[in-house]
Amino acid sequence: MTITGLSSARPLPFAAALCAALLIALLPASPEAWAAPPERPASELLPSIGQQCDRLYTPSWRPSTAPVRSPVPTDTRPPKGLPVIDPVHHTCVVRVTDHDAELRSGFARNDYSRRQPFNADDSRLIVTSQDGYWHLYATADLHYIAKINGLAGDAEPQWHPTDPRLLRYLPNHGIGMTIQEVDVETGQTRTIAEQNSYFTRVEEECQRKIWITVIIEIPDC
Repeated sequence: MTITGLSSARPLPFAAALCAALLIALLPASPEAWAAPPERPASELLPSIGQQCDRLYTPSWRPSTAPVRSPVPTDTRPPKGLPVIDPVHHTCVVRVTDHDAELRSGFARNDYSRRQPFNADDSRLIVTSQDGYWHLYATADLHYIAKINGLAGDAEPQWHPTDPRLLRYLPNHGIGMTIQEVDVETGQTRTIAEQNSYFTRVEEECQRKIWITVIIEIPDC
């Protein structure tokens, strides 16, 4: 899975690059197709994978802004955490997960294109896996942290807009009338909204309004 840049020659934001590369499909062999970054002395390597990815771009790099129809590269899956160059669009691609080693699950990927995997300060990201659970990763070095406590299935998790520790979600498989919140660093959960009472009030109010409407529409009764 690859991405192209946006509107300038600046390197792609790390969060955008990782979001597009949460899972790279296993494809037929051709290891040389993925170009590893130039070797540098260990003292020059930057600790952040995002910074390493940034270093692969040259000042002359420009994104493709026109529609492009390109064949899917016949590549092997690159090593986890190694920034490589996509042979088609020449953008940086980073494999985030190693589901066989970390989760013992058939896949680990971003849930959906509209789902924001990154928290408020881009320090953590979430993936869903074939075991039905949600898992937490650190973005700085992509190490696996833990299975997230409290949510499973289609829980519709959404990060808190400003607090990077908090993740909001629905009960397992989206069934239930509460909204939950978990601190992903401590595993502590709490209920932040009870929707049963709200919908009961709405239903009663609607029934009352319908009855009033009937009274008004039939004045001769």
